[in-house]
Amino acid sequence: MQNIKNWFNKLFNGGFDEKKQPLAFMAKVRMFNQVNLTGFFTLVILGISAFIKGYIIIAVTDFLISLFLLFIIYYLRISQKYKILSFISVIVFGVFIFYLLVSGGVGNTGYLWAYTFPLIAFYLTDSKKGSFVTFTFFLFSLFYFVFQSSFTIFAQYSNNIITRFIASFTVVFFLSYIFEKMRERTYCIVTSKNEELNKTIEKLERNEKELKRLHDELEKRVIERTAELKTVNEKLLSEIKLKNQAMKTAEAAIKMKTEFLAQMSHEIRTPVNSILSYTQLLKDETIDIIPEDLRFSFDMINNGGRRLIRTIDLILNVSELQTGTYEPIMEKSNIIEDIIEPLIGEFQTAAKAKNLDLNFVNLLNEKKYIYTVDIYTITQIIANLIDNAIKYTKKGTVEVIAYKNKNDLFSIDIKDSGIGISEEFQKTLFEPFTQEEQGYCRKFEGNGLGMALVKEYCKINNLKISVASKKNIGTTFTLTFPENKY
Repeated sequence: MQNIKNWFNKLFNGGFDEKKQPLAFMAKVRMFNQVNLTGFFTLVILGISAFIKGYIIIAVTDFLISLFLLFIIYYLRISQKYKILSFISVIVFGVFIFYLLVSGGVGNTGYLWAYTFPLIAFYLTDSKKGSFVTFTFFLFSLFYFVFQSSFTIFAQYSNNIITRFIASFTVVFFLSYIFEKMRERTYCIVTSKNEELNKTIEKLERNEKELKRLHDELEKRVIERTAELKTVNEKLLSEIKLKNQAMKTAEAAIKMKTEFLAQMSHEIRTPVNSILSYTQLLKDETIDIIPEDLRFSFDMINNGGRRLIRTIDLILNVSELQTGTYEPIMEKSNIIEDIIEPLIGEFQTAAKAKNLDLNFVNLLNEKKYIYTVDIYTITQIIANLIDNAIKYTKKGTVEVIAYKNKNDLFSIDIKDSGIGISEEFQKTLFEPFTQEEQGYCRKFEGNGLGMALVKEYCKINNLKISVASKKNIGTTFTLTFPENKY
């Protein structure tokens, strides 16, 4: 087992001595080799699959690039030119991904591979080179989308797919840049702290040597003085005894000092050794030692990751609805007890964090309003509306009101005292990828898919949704259930 582990380490380390190289650099080298090996096996499998399906050109391309990846791994080991090879690999990878984009790949899904390019480019190079090659790839992609009608032999993409691709690729590009930038800054901080730690250790070692020198010098002087006392005339015996007593006192003090120094040395070395032993884990502990203005970085990464996951989930949900692959499960559910009240409890923490009052107002005579619905989509509708109400409300209240409207139909209002929605934007509120504020400088995050999903989910459950809003006053979304409960 140990031999196998050593063999894998030797393979992934690319000929570098990991004890003599920085941890961040070795992590890049190992990832570089792992990505290339994974790419090799993946391309071989995809090449075989493409060959079986009759995509000969794609199959040959897959096989050639897989051989190139093996050559890169071998050449890195004999030359150790990581920066050059990693940049070349990223460029070749980008060319291959662009080829899949324009050719469509197997089953016209080649454009999906483009999302992996920013991640690989940033991790294997750095924030500057990663930004350059990713932006270049993006420009080439836009060029192809604009002039794709001139290249009829290649894949042709709809405007809907192009719009979704540009938006999602931009998000992946942006978050990949943030991850790499924060990783570089964190590594610089860790390196700086490590250097400070090394300087402290060196200072402690110098102090210890100085203390030892003083101790040796003191012992030498005591010995010399003792030898002089032994040669003193017997007539000075009393004085000698006094001096001997003084010597014993001095020896006791020296012993106490020696023990003290030994204990202090132990007490200092133990935590220092512990710190050195766990230096590799400083990345997980830097929030306690980095400057105040950088602590938000970890929350930023965490929130960015969650935002990316949410974006991908929303994109997949929209895709399911657009392709008709989502299959609702219709079953009986008590809307108030099973859905609304649990959601109110879940969002209380988010509301309190913004000093908002989140209330449920039941104007009905009973709590059992049972409908045959798709529970997942109903839950997503109400959760999305409550989440938006909290997000766009700076102060005041958010209320969920259950009542019967003038037509005696069960209705739910999600009402807030937030920033409101302009009349112009209300016309396109439920369209995908739309937000009242656009661009990276907008005040509120989001991808413009939430309300589009709400609208589609309402159709699935035969609900009607309407909105009443005024800027800087508030917004009320109304959900109206059908007449027949069951």
